[in-house]
Amino acid sequence: MKKIEEIKNKLNISSNKIKNFSLDFIMANKMVSTILVGCSSFKQLKEIVKYNKQKKVFSQDIYKKSFKILKNISKKYKIPNQL
Repeated sequence: MKKIEEIKNKLNISSNKIKNFSLDFIMANKMVSTILVGCSSFKQLKEIVKYNKQKKVFSQDIYKKSFKILKNISKKYKIPNQL
């Protein structure tokens, strides 16, 4: 939870936007074309489908900045390098 709170604080993401940010971050990677998202309820599935239909503006600049911050947080908490 500390890691998630630090990510939200450093990237200025509200709690209700962290899922959307995560999806946008993944899709901003030019090597990714598809995300398989697990849903625990029909409500979650509807939210993800609705969000996916919205036009998103997640530039490569935002991606690069976010990537650097996430990489530093990974080092701080000794998370295995997955980035």
